[in-house]
Amino acid sequence: MKKKKEEIEAYKKLSDFKCACRETIKSKSIDMVRVANDASTDARLIFSIKTKLELLSVILNFNKDELNFVNTTTKKNTKEKPPPIIYAFYFSYNSIDGYLAFYISSYTSKWEIKSFHHKYKVEETAMAEAFRIAGIKINKEKS
Repeated sequence: MKKKKEEIEAYKKLSDFKCACRETIKSKSIDMVRVANDASTDARLIFSIKTKLELLSVILNFNKDELNFVNTTTKKNTKEKPPPIIYAFYFSYNSIDGYLAFYISSYTSKWEIKSFHHKYKVEETAMAEAFRIAGIKINKEKS
């Protein structure tokens, strides 16, 4: 099956991102990757990944075949012009299907892990997201 241009570009960015993870792990003073608070919390609560360095090691140890391209999108709610492109991949870790999203900031020139959570969280509808942001709980049980 022929890969689309977008997917080829995403895997190139994944390679660059993993190099930044490697350099951040090796170096005591260079920090090339930031982790968003939500991503850090989800990594800890869902996957039992306790530290940033442990998270970067997990990502670094994924083989190309273990990270499946999902899509690219532009970052919303940002002052960066142009807005950064977010690269998203599915993975499996400790028998849990997950979702990884990352981008490089033009402001800081650092990579940022935007998301590291259950795969199902991605499939949230726009309406469910609006309720979640508004702090309204939805009963997902069917009657």
